[in-house]
Amino acid sequence: MENEQKGKAVADIETGIILAAIDIASEPGSVYNALTIKEEIEHWWGSEDTYRMTRWKDNCRVGGDYSVIVLMADGTERPASGTFMEIDYPTKISYTRRYDWDFPLLERKPTTITYNIKETESGSRLTVRHEGFKGFEQAANQHAEHWERVLGWLLKYLTT
Repeated sequence: MENEQKGKAVADIETGIILAAIDIASEPGSVYNALTIKEEIEHWWGSEDTYRMTRWKDNCRVGGDYSVIVLMADGTERPASGTFMEIDYPTKISYTRRYDWDFPLLERKPTTITYNIKETESGSRLTVRHEGFKGFEQAANQHAEHWERVLGWLLKYLTT
């Protein structure tokens, strides 16, 4: 039977924070690498019927920048970028993210994403904290749903 576990995400509308988590039968270093290495990100993040992460470029150090092109299923390119704020291999990554186009629900407002990776008996627990949605309820709810999908893609990549 295929692994049916999915990530779970919730949006706290009052604080503008999304929390998402998933347990993965993979060691923390593998989870960390899947979230930071270009070839891995471009391999697992997305699907043919939604979008794919492409042209990931980064300077993965505190204060270093990154950019990515999100290639939508219809061929539209949506750029995003940000700056790494904290890096602690293999347990934590924190960076800002800004859509470099006018995202309908969030415009170009920067947000902050933090990944915490904790070793567990069965592998790792990844917790995502995505903040900066105060006053953007629709965007927060949409991003919470999106994180569940992303964590599912990551789980499938690391366990198959």
